[in-house]
Amino acid sequence: VSHGLFGLRHRWRQVRHDDGAAKAAGRGGYDVLENVAVPHVEVPVVRTGDDQLFGHLRFRDVLGPVKREPLKNSGEIISEADSDCFGGCPKERSTSAVTKVVNLFRRMDGMARISAFLRGAVVSSAIGALTAGSVAVQAATFGAGIENSQWYLSESVFECTLVHQVPGYGRAVFRHKAGESLSFFLESETPLMRPGQAQLVMEAPSWRPGTAPRPLGRVNVDDSRRPVMLESRLAMVLVQSLLEGMDPTVTRESWYDGSPVRVKVSNINFAGQFSGYRSCTAGLLPVNYDQIKRSRISFASGSTSLSEADRRFLDNILIYIQADSTVERVFVDGHTDSSGSRIDNRALSEERANAVADYLIGQGIDADLVTTRAHADQYPVSRRPADNRRTTIRLQREGERPDLQQANGYEAATPNT
Repeated sequence: VSHGLFGLRHRWRQVRHDDGAAKAAGRGGYDVLENVAVPHVEVPVVRTGDDQLFGHLRFRDVLGPVKREPLKNSGEIISEADSDCFGGCPKERSTSAVTKVVNLFRRMDGMARISAFLRGAVVSSAIGALTAGSVAVQAATFGAGIENSQWYLSESVFECTLVHQVPGYGRAVFRHKAGESLSFFLESETPLMRPGQAQLVMEAPSWRPGTAPRPLGRVNVDDSRRPVMLESRLAMVLVQSLLEGMDPTVTRESWYDGSPVRVKVSNINFAGQFSGYRSCTAGLLPVNYDQIKRSRISFASGSTSLSEADRRFLDNILIYIQADSTVERVFVDGHTDSSGSRIDNRALSEERANAVADYLIGQGIDADLVTTRAHADQYPVSRRPADNRRTTIRLQREGERPDLQQANGYEAATPNT
């Protein structure tokens, strides 16, 4: 009987079933009895009676050779028709089969390596198939177990991140950049989920039976390295669920055959690292580099005065420059609209540039970092005169390729954005 779990093929109650195991045992390095099942898939399938035989194993890379043991009633021959009760076995027999799997594991060599195998998605899905007694396609579940669930905190004044490794899939990341809100994303080098709408559900871990799952609706999945990205509100809902002991789970069809792919984010060890994360966010800078690497101060017609809002905005730039030692240049460029003479506009643009540069230097920026330039009305960015009356501030880090001498700040940030 063929089932849709990673191409898993089961023959239930296999005893003395001659499908080539003698050759497989000799060629593959397995120490098994002849005339049992061909060892060609990932999980053991056992029968529920006393005449149990194991078959269809491929544990060589994980467990090593299987210990030879006499098996009870191995002379019994069961026909193919009699042996396939996988889809219709009574529940109590299926439950007994799971117990048989555990007992079988205990008889194997290489117990130190079993735990690593048990953490994989294949076994968890296969056991689910045994207990459910269903031939339907089973979901491939990726998630850390009790033994390997870890959260790693990375902290600085620029960014705080909590990273969780999801075995077999990739990473789950909470990220809080300076000047921005909390976000969450899944990251995977291999696109496993088909683009579209995925289900987001808060599920209780297996040791909390009876706790009902909480559906949160649907989220977008794309074909990038970060197929699932959640904005601040949903990210905070995930944080609260993890602190309550729930496991956020994203379910979507796979790229390849349409079977479900489930990515589960474990709550184990989350709370301890989250306290450190909160301390980190309290020390973040007010802005990040992307927000202020090109900035703009606007002026009234004929004015060179800085408003209180302008000073607060420049204070944020100042704080960032003092924290980021890789900033090697600060370009300050003054501009005017086209009204007035070219000579007057040149002088006015220079005064505007100096007004900004003098404030930054007066607040502690090294004067050697600052370069001021005056462009009059040479580089308009709009037909509206108010948009052209401006001073732009551009930061340059070490290793960045210098831009053109023009620094018009067309899409630059302003104190009001």
